[in-house]
Amino acid sequence: MRPGVELQVPGSEATRAYSLANTGNWEGRMEFFIRLRPGGLFSSYLREHARPGEWITVHGPQGAFGLQETGLRPRWFVAGGTGLSPVLSMLRHMAEWQEPQPARLFFGVNEPEDVFGVAEIEAVAAELPGFAYDLCVWCPLDGGVPATPADRVSERLSFAEAVPDLYLCGPPPMADAVVRAATAAGVPPERVFRERFLPS
Repeated sequence: MRPGVELQVPGSEATRAYSLANTGNWEGRMEFFIRLRPGGLFSSYLREHARPGEWITVHGPQGAFGLQETGLRPRWFVAGGTGLSPVLSMLRHMAEWQEPQPARLFFGVNEPEDVFGVAEIEAVAAELPGFAYDLCVWCPLDGGVPATPADRVSERLSFAEAVPDLYLCGPPPMADAVVRAATAAGVPPERVFRERFLPS
């Protein structure tokens, strides 16, 4: 299981749910990817008030989106935006334990300036044999070829040697498109694992 937690907005009873990007550790360290949304309650706190050393109340862990024990089948991970958090956690787990399943990540963003987490992904690539990743940019710079995770998944499935398990976390339209592409390529529904993704 790759748990998420709820972070309580200081000075408020309101909470926001986020998935952990790190694996379990004895230091109690928690790592998140949080998009700062205009007018967002927690985003406004982080942008305007948060300072190093301040305390934040954490509720959790909770959730059940995580790696499944399915033998040596390939594992393909699809993330959109901050949906990278739980996916990166699972990939880091695979790297730490040197799990043998071939793994591939399809990471989708809207524009080039939205790309983040590349150093963390490269660190996984350096430690996990059989891992590869695709960055999919919907609106690339002039001359670039638009790509979505669904496009890339469909393309890769067309010549995959084995049907993979799919792990999805990202905006619902992206995840829906990936599910349609996977279904059209013959991936059974029971091999698709999906995290609920809501902006906060």
